[in-house]
Amino acid sequence: MRAEELATRRLGYRSVSDVMASVERDLVAQRPTVWDRDVEVALKESGRRVYRSSDDKESRKATQTAKRLTFLVGLGFAKEVAPHQFLVQERFLSDLREISVRRDIINSLNRVAAQRARHGGWPTCAQARGFEDGRVR
Repeated sequence: MRAEELATRRLGYRSVSDVMASVERDLVAQRPTVWDRDVEVALKESGRRVYRSSDDKESRKATQTAKRLTFLVGLGFAKEVAPHQFLVQERFLSDLREISVRRDIINSLNRVAAQRARHGGWPTCAQARGFEDGRVR
């Protein structure tokens, strides 16, 4: 049984507001998302780097994809060349993965620094050399 299924059994189904909040967070996430993978598949199938989003205002997926592409424009990974048409960088997915990994590393370092601060902090140079009074050799 998958972890998702176990969580659903234990906690129950997520509320609509929880799902919508999760979707909104994903649309502006600096990591690869389901929308990025859909765009990548569509670009590979068409053989071009220009993604044509649907102008169907009623389609939730089309609206969300357009919002994600607009976010990618802000990151410099895409450029809107015409209404509902985006020129997407070839390496946008790998660049998003790299950003995600870097953010994870920074978050891990910050977590370690916070733990050390709670437990006495980093030793000073004098303490590291064995002089409690602060003298240095």
